[in-house]
Amino acid sequence: MTTQTLYQSELELHADSVEWCPDTRYIACGTYQLKSEVTTPPTHDTEDSGDGKVVEDCERIGQIIIFELTDDRSKLSECSRRASPGILDMKWSHNSDGADSVLGTVDAAGSFNTFQFNDEKNLILKSSLKISEKGLGLSLDWSDRIQKSSTRVIASDSDGRLATVDTAINQITHQWKGHDFEAWIVGFNYWNTDTVYSGGDDCKLKVWDLRSDLSSPVLTNKRHTMGVCSIHSNPNQENLLATGSYNEYINIWDTRNMRSALESCHAGGGVWRLKWHPTDPKLLLAACMHDGFKIINVESDAESLSTQTPDIRASYQKHSSLAYGADWIGSRPSPTVQGDNDYLLATCSFYDNSLHLWKWTDGLSS
Repeated sequence: MTTQTLYQSELELHADSVEWCPDTRYIACGTYQLKSEVTTPPTHDTEDSGDGKVVEDCERIGQIIIFELTDDRSKLSECSRRASPGILDMKWSHNSDGADSVLGTVDAAGSFNTFQFNDEKNLILKSSLKISEKGLGLSLDWSDRIQKSSTRVIASDSDGRLATVDTAINQITHQWKGHDFEAWIVGFNYWNTDTVYSGGDDCKLKVWDLRSDLSSPVLTNKRHTMGVCSIHSNPNQENLLATGSYNEYINIWDTRNMRSALESCHAGGGVWRLKWHPTDPKLLLAACMHDGFKIINVESDAESLSTQTPDIRASYQKHSSLAYGADWIGSRPSPTVQGDNDYLLATCSFYDNSLHLWKWTDGLSS
């Protein structure tokens, strides 16, 4: 169960988000930095005029950089980059593919934005919507992971507010105060997209029903001892949810009974991001801030409520700063990398401005 760095790149600004574009060879990396900290203006490709003034006026600047995986799947080649207000989170829609792929971002200007590729593989602004007048956009999720016809996005901001957006008409459909402090993370239940989960710096995990009165949540879970900063619904096993906190623990939940976790795992660092594998319901990737990146095997079965303690299968410690962005590349093990049990991953870290492509060889797979 070894890890090996295949490629690394030093970016111009602090890196905090990396996302694989489903069923393609493209990866998006988002960056965020205070303009006052930047001594050399970052470079970017020619941008359309849609958000140039917003970028110029923003005190927190960033970039969206597109990389393409090489044919031998061992390196990344930069395709394009564009200026942006500082990026806090980004996700690709699963209701598009290839040239039609849509990337959603939330940024330091308090906006939710969507982008698409042009023929030169530059990202072109498709839409922009203000979700926070004074705060920062912190997190987003698409509802179309399983229900492909769904067009909703859920987003959160630094004022603790949550908002749903109908991307078909680019309008906010609901907006409400969800948390007392920063709403660090928000996500859909992919199996029932009327259900939304949110986590905040108030140490609360909340469950919301978009069909009901949003003045109060369906459930408020107070079992996290520090801020809740990561949430991910398992797209391959119904009723299974993973959450992470600054308290360094990953919790696995049965969404039908969230009074107590099925199981917990100490990750070694604050759990900033969690990503279930695209097709394997047991593999979970965690960005653990001060303790690198972890691949965790989760044997919990929400159907039978049986569980085993999650075990850390691999730890990637080659970054020298805060582990923030992480994603799997490809929906299955990639034999072209070198072996039948090799998994490709992309990760990024903050203060060292670093993006890595690496592989994990799962020695336990048959």
